Amino acid sequence: MVGYSVPDTDLFAKSLLRVEAGSKGKRKKLDLLVLVNPDCDARRRFVSLIEGALERTTRILEFESLAHLVQFWVRNAAGRRGRRLSSDFMRPLRPSPELARIVGQEPLSRTEITKRVWAYIKRNGLQDNANLRMINPDPTLGTVFGSDEPLSMFEMTKALSRHVTRP
Repeated sequence: MVGYSVPDTDLFAKSLLRVEAGSKGKRKKLDLLVLVNPDCDARRRFVSLIEGALERTTRILEFESLAHLVQFWVRNAAGRRGRRLSSDFMRPLRPSPELARIVGQEPLSRTEITKRVWAYIKRNGLQDNANLRMINPDPTLGTVFGSDEPLSMFEMTKALSRHVTRP
């Protein structure tokens, strides 16, 4: 749900803010509030008056003119169209037999493999208590990492990359 305020109105008395969700006494569920008014002080006063009625997750955008609002939307819409997830991170990879004992046999994305290895580390208490960035591998994880020596979490991803291939 989106609320809005129109320029050239008395923001205190005649605000055209439309909030159609919620019930009496509860904070209103509002995803976005857009204020367009050339008077910066008026916008701030309005936001301070209405903030108590809105949830903390409400995003408030303030603009001096409709032209600024249009520029913002055009700029952000162009960014959303051009942005894609990196195919390397999302491409399914087949784990080696050693890594499959930890994460399973099915092909997984690189991020999912890392999540499952971290879940294994936490489940088996393999994180060093003094330095949480260090991992103390057990025999199963040691075969994946190539040694039973402690390894930093940054070196872990390098060690995992040797155990994944494209299906």
